[in-house]
Amino acid sequence: MSSGTNNLPLKSLSEAYLQLLRRVWFTPDHISAPRGQSVRETLFYLFCTPIDQEIKITTKSESRNAKLVRYFANELELYKSGTLSADEFGKIGKIWKSIANIDGTINSNYGYLAFHAKEAGSEKYALGTTDTHWNWCLDSFRRDLDTRQAVVHFSRPRHLFIGNKDQVCALSMQFFVRAGVLHAAWTSRSNDAVFGTSFDAMWALWLCRKMQADLAERSIVTASLGTLSYMAHSLHIYERDRELVLGMLGESNSTSSITP
Repeated sequence: MSSGTNNLPLKSLSEAYLQLLRRVWFTPDHISAPRGQSVRETLFYLFCTPIDQEIKITTKSESRNAKLVRYFANELELYKSGTLSADEFGKIGKIWKSIANIDGTINSNYGYLAFHAKEAGSEKYALGTTDTHWNWCLDSFRRDLDTRQAVVHFSRPRHLFIGNKDQVCALSMQFFVRAGVLHAAWTSRSNDAVFGTSFDAMWALWLCRKMQADLAERSIVTASLGTLSYMAHSLHIYERDRELVLGMLGESNSTSSITP
């Protein structure tokens, strides 16, 4: 099995995104049809890109570019709010209502999981206190700038139940400060390259900027921006999104067959 790894930093998120689309569509590791939906998949795909860049993805499709900007802006506001309402998320995408829990909530509000859910710490061992994963990261840096413990966990044990249609795709985001430079690593267990990777990668860059700002605001460290490493364990594209993918790549249907 070939690997999708690309350890060389790419100059922009747009370049990285178009490269991964091309990789998965034209030279996938696997082609299968889970739940009757044909899908092309590449395992363990990694790309690196500078954090200090515009948080934007530009493809060969102007209409898709506009949707990427609009959806991410709306999603970011929902992330900041911390809402778990499927109705609220349903205003920016119909899929959210179809994957809601029976109580009308969703699980994949990454802003809620990072900034609102107080699940870091232990009531037994931490003097009865718990906190958010974001504050855990900041406090970890305050204790030790060389820490390897500054991790935001998105997928939580409570999400692991049979019948969960909104199984959180992102596993974690880890931050490092080395020689005064902030670096980060994003890990996903599963990523739809069309409807997941684009928005998750922009969110990851936004989190890097926020971490830099919060570290400075709390007088922990004034760090410059390094690189974001983005790993998707399963990076995939559904056959039903053929025209959308080819449009973003600037390809025609005549060149869409899988190459050896």
